[in-house]
Amino acid sequence: MAVVLVTGFGPFPGVADNASGRLATLVDGAHFGSWQVAGRVVETSWQRAWPALQAAVEATRPQALVMFGVASRPRVEIESVARNHAEPRPDCDGCLPTGTLLVDDGPAELLTTLPAEGLSCSQSAGTYLCNALFYQAQLHLPQVPHRGFVHVPLEGLWVGMRCLGALLRRLEGRPG
Repeated sequence: MAVVLVTGFGPFPGVADNASGRLATLVDGAHFGSWQVAGRVVETSWQRAWPALQAAVEATRPQALVMFGVASRPRVEIESVARNHAEPRPDCDGCLPTGTLLVDDGPAELLTTLPAEGLSCSQSAGTYLCNALFYQAQLHLPQVPHRGFVHVPLEGLWVGMRCLGALLRRLEGRPG
């Protein structure tokens, strides 16, 4: 059975209850078609998020990585582009990113490898940890063939579940 790693974030300034973290917790251990789901909550930390994702990938060896985060948008949007840019915005520890570039010599943009054609997509994953984790995953995790990021509304638990199901059906070659 193929493994999909689903991540969501914990709380951060202004969002005490993160729907993306609840989603990752809820789907952990579930089966979607031929997919076994491993759900992990990643702290919304400039220093700890990327090492936590690396450890989760090493532990689960997934064939797909679907990262979730919340945004004040009215609908679910699959992020099509990760950018090598961060804005100085405090994380759950009150820390800021080390600079405006995520990777000094990294490419300016990296594209999702999720089958997002025809689904609601956005061209901006923002400049906070959602984009940072998405960028790092696209740059450093080529062993995971299918990886990308999805933003859900602040109360987007159930629409996030539906989006995950649609993506996994598409990865199986079935209509999404």
